[in-house]
Amino acid sequence: MTSIEKYSDRIFENIKQINEYGQEFWYARELQEVLEYSQWRNFYEAVQRAAVSCENSGYDIDEHFEECEVVRKIGNGANRKVKDIKLSRYACYLIVMNGDPQKEIISLGQTYFAVKTRQQELSENFDSLSEDAKRLAIRNELKRHNSMLADAAHDAGVVEQRDYAIFQNYGYKGLYGGLGAKEIHNKKGLKKSQKILDYMGSTELAANLFRATQTEEKLRRDNIKGKQEANQTHYHVGKKVRETIKELGGTMPEDLPTPKSSIKEIEQKINKDFNINLLNPNSVNTRVMKFIANRLKDKYKVYGELINTYGYGLEDGCKSFKALNYYTNEEITIPLDPAMTPGENSKKYFDRYGKLKRTEEALTEQIADTEAEIEHLESISNALDIARAENDLSQIKEELTEYGYIKKHHSNKKGQKAQTKSKPFHWRKTSAASRTCPME
Repeated sequence: MTSIEKYSDRIFENIKQINEYGQEFWYARELQEVLEYSQWRNFYEAVQRAAVSCENSGYDIDEHFEECEVVRKIGNGANRKVKDIKLSRYACYLIVMNGDPQKEIISLGQTYFAVKTRQQELSENFDSLSEDAKRLAIRNELKRHNSMLADAAHDAGVVEQRDYAIFQNYGYKGLYGGLGAKEIHNKKGLKKSQKILDYMGSTELAANLFRATQTEEKLRRDNIKGKQEANQTHYHVGKKVRETIKELGGTMPEDLPTPKSSIKEIEQKINKDFNINLLNPNSVNTRVMKFIANRLKDKYKVYGELINTYGYGLEDGCKSFKALNYYTNEEITIPLDPAMTPGENSKKYFDRYGKLKRTEEALTEQIADTEAEIEHLESISNALDIARAENDLSQIKEELTEYGYIKKHHSNKKGQKAQTKSKPFHWRKTSAASRTCPME
C-alpha cells in the first residue's frame, strides 16, 4: 500500500483485542506489521522508547506494556510460542508519536490513537458537557463512522458516488419514517448549502450515529453483497432504531427541534475562544490531570508502604507479589522491577508518589490562580459595563496597566511623562489569554 486513501481507521480496529475485563489492547507484533516495520528488533526499540516516555510521564509501565507469550505462525508455517507485548491505547499512542510522520501509516496511526484518547476523555466527562459540546463530540464521531460505513458499503458493491447517496437515503428513510434527505432538509427549513447533520441536536445525532455503526457492523457481519441488499440493510437498521426509540417513549427524530447554530459555527466559536478557554479552571484537561495525579499518587504510596511491610521475604527477580492492602482490606498485586531489591522498588514508588504529590499541588495552585484571575477580569468587565465617563475608563486603564494587561508608556525624558495629543478616547480590549499576568 502506497497511498493514504488505501488506509483507514479499520486497519487499527481489525487488530484491536478485548480482554476478559472488557479492556482493549493491541499485540505489539500485530501493530509492527500494520506500521510496516519489517524487523521486530527495530520495532522493539520503538516500543522501548515509548516505555521510557511512559515512565517519565509518571505512569506504571506494567499497566500499559504487558509482556506475554502467544502462539504464532513462523516462516515455515509451523506454530510456536513467541514473546509479545500487550499494548494499551496509550502505549500505542506513544509508539506512533515516536515514529516517522512522513510515513503515511504512521501519520494515520498518530491521528487514530490521539482521536481515540480524546474520545475516551469525552465519554468519561460527557454528562458535564454543554449541549453544543455534546453536538460537536457526536458529530465528529459520526463523521468518523460515516467514513467506516462508506468503506463497508463499498465492499458490499456501493461504488459510485450516486449509488452511495441512494444508499444513505435508504438509511434516512428507515430512521425518519419514510423521509429522505431532501424531505428532512426541507422540514428543518435549511438553505441549499446547509447540511442536515450540522443542524441536529445531540439526541438526533446520537440516533444517526447508532444507525451508522449498526449498519456498518451488519454489512460486514452478514457479508452483504450487492447495491440493493446494502440499501435494504441500511433501511431496516434505520427502521429498527426508530422502533427502539418509539418503544422507549422517545421523540421521533423528525420531531426533534432544529438548533439555531450549526456545527461549523460552534467550531468557529471554539477556535475563537480557544486561548481564553485554556485559562478556564474547570477545563476538563486540567481537572483530569489533577484527578490522575491524585489517584496515582495514593496508589504509589500504598505500593511503597506494602513493600516495606511485607517485602522482606521476597526472592530476587520477582516481577510482582500479592499483599493485603490494610487500607481497604483487599488483596492487590504490586508490580516489581526484577532487577531491583525490595528496598529499591519501595523507593521507586515513593519517588513517584513525591513527584505526583508535587504535580497535584502545582495543579491545585494553578487552578486557584486561574480562578482568581478570571474573577479579577470579570470585575474589570463589570466596571467597563457601568463606566459612564472618560475618567472611569482612565481608572480602568490604569488598573490594567498596573497588572500588565496594557504596556506602560515610557517618558521621553527622565522624570518627565510623555505628552499626549488631544484626541478622542478609544478603548481597546486586550485578550487576557494572550499574556501571563501577575497576580495579587
